[in-house]
Amino acid sequence: DGLLARNATVEVEDIFTRGNLRVGFLFDTTQGAVSNCLVQENAIGIATQGDQEPEVNPINLVTNNGQDNLKEASLAVPDETMMLPEL
Repeated sequence: DGLLARNATVEVEDIFTRGNLRVGFLFDTTQGAVSNCLVQENAIGIATQGDQEPEVNPINLVTNNGQDNLKEASLAVPDETMMLPEL
């Protein structure tokens, strides 16, 4: 996945996600906003699931994905915290 947010409030802006095997953006019970993003050439562009979802501004370009938008998805989300590389 390009971006995974779970049980959160997010403000996603000016992000480019491309070529992910599963999903560009996955929001699991997450609220907030997505704007000015380019989401392309993923299996799924933007997927939302759970009882909350962020507002996706129509200014985003979500194109050339296997499926651009999937609402009420049921994609598996790992319970463990992902380790991020140190900067």
